Amino acid sequence: MRIKQFVAGALCALLLAGGWLSSPVGAQQIMRIYGTVGGVPIALLANSSGVLRVSLDGGSIPASTCAAPALNETGFLTTGIAFTAVPAVSISVAGTCIVTATATAFTSTVPGVFPNGSLGSPSVVIGQDGNGWFRNGATEVVGSVGGGAAFGWGTSGGVAYGQIFGNEARLYFSGDTIIQRDNAANTLAQRNGTNAQSFRVYNTVSGGDSEFLSYLWSSNIAYIGTEKTGAGTARAFRIQTAGSGRWEFTASDGHMLAVTDNVTDIGASGATRPRTVYAGTSVVAPAYTVGATAGASGTCASATVVNGIVTVCTP
Repeated sequence: MRIKQFVAGALCALLLAGGWLSSPVGAQQIMRIYGTVGGVPIALLANSSGVLRVSLDGGSIPASTCAAPALNETGFLTTGIAFTAVPAVSISVAGTCIVTATATAFTSTVPGVFPNGSLGSPSVVIGQDGNGWFRNGATEVVGSVGGGAAFGWGTSGGVAYGQIFGNEARLYFSGDTIIQRDNAANTLAQRNGTNAQSFRVYNTVSGGDSEFLSYLWSSNIAYIGTEKTGAGTARAFRIQTAGSGRWEFTASDGHMLAVTDNVTDIGASGATRPRTVYAGTSVVAPAYTVGATAGASGTCASATVVNGIVTVCTP
């Protein structure tokens, strides 16, 4: 838009000055802007000394890879130039078209370089409300919305990163799945009002066949476990500490097994003991301790012990 205003203003100034300026293309020409006015080609030429030259002679317009745009003129006013159509403008450097601007599009074949800008004055503004982009220091680009920093990306120590600003910054997926900072340091949440959430970590996915670890809420009960869909295979669930498996729940029947035989305890002597163990059939062990009596076989009040199996024990 500024290019269009510049072209119109330059032509108006020449007309008000009472004459036309025509100049051939010289060897020092470094930039060229051209179009047509009333069917007559025009060229605005700038040389290395910063001198602007305007040519209205079609024969003096140098060759360019830009397509010649149309500029329709209805009359010259003392305050400017009135056009029946919004003009199109192209910029060519060394015979190569680098920028083309029309009423509906701005196209460039080379990178655009903008000032650093700031939060209050972004270097690239989108719309009329000040939203846009600016450079925040040497290694970060930030998007601003409503006068505040919204999100950005950059590098730190050679590592690329992206960030969302705000105490409760959120990422929305289809409007119903939300990942956000839970208004506390080092706290990430998946939440959506009163809607129960589910999080999945996949083992395999192939079409409708999958295997995954699931964390979810359902009917006010929290679940952690393995699941499958389609032709996926049911998998065991294992609990580990320090990188070593301790307890495993089998995939087929949910049996709880010690991963390493005869190593891991439940509870400890004199502290951190489970209160009562209820068994539906039996407790099997090669040795047992009841009160002060221990051995591979023996009795406990009315208990019956055969081959290390305590079948009944009533203290």
